[in-house]
Amino acid sequence: MKILELIKKKTGKIKLEKILKILKGAMIKTGKFLREAGIKLIELLKIIKDWLVKSIKIIKEKTAKLLEAMRARIKEMKKRRMVVGDERKREEKERGKGKEKEREEKRKKKILIVEDDGLLLDIISERLSDEKFEVLEERDGLKAIDVAKQSKPDLILSNLILPGIDGFAVLRELKSEKTTKDIPVVIFSNLDDPSDIKSAKVLGAEEYFIKTNTSLEELVDFIQKNYG
Repeated sequence: MKILELIKKKTGKIKLEKILKILKGAMIKTGKFLREAGIKLIELLKIIKDWLVKSIKIIKEKTAKLLEAMRARIKEMKKRRMVVGDERKREEKERGKGKEKEREEKRKKKILIVEDDGLLLDIISERLSDEKFEVLEERDGLKAIDVAKQSKPDLILSNLILPGIDGFAVLRELKSEKTTKDIPVVIFSNLDDPSDIKSAKVLGAEEYFIKTNTSLEELVDFIQKNYG
């Protein structure tokens, strides 16, 4: 019995030593593997880090170039908008001028002719109409004053010898009225006495033409240049 127990004890001791030896070897191999794995992991992390640094650098460079291109594009667009805006302003200005000119052309200058000679009245009226004036006609002095107040012409061309009241009275009345005092009056008369000319100008006549000394073309040319 004692011999058997001794054999068992020795056998168990041998197995335990083998197990411990195996475990020790496994631990050594495991440690070596972990050390190698750790080294490889560090190298991998370093590779990843380098790649990230390079990638970030590339991204920054590309982003900077993209931003620069966008800034240049925005600057160019602003410049184009300014040019287009200036062109539109010029076009609008030109259109405005055109419309203004068109309105001016549509609004003909209005002339009231006060003349008792029917034939002469027709001749002057027709000639001024050819020059694109709107012509109003009146033979009577009193009626001429009413027409002037109502129509407010741009010019009054008047004779001095008139039925109703004479041209001097017409001048006096027109220049005393607030609504007609600023309407220019040009005298076209056969009266050539200097005192008559002076009286007409004192009363407010802009110009005085003597019929026998003035052609129709001279009269129309004066009106066109000064009131057209």
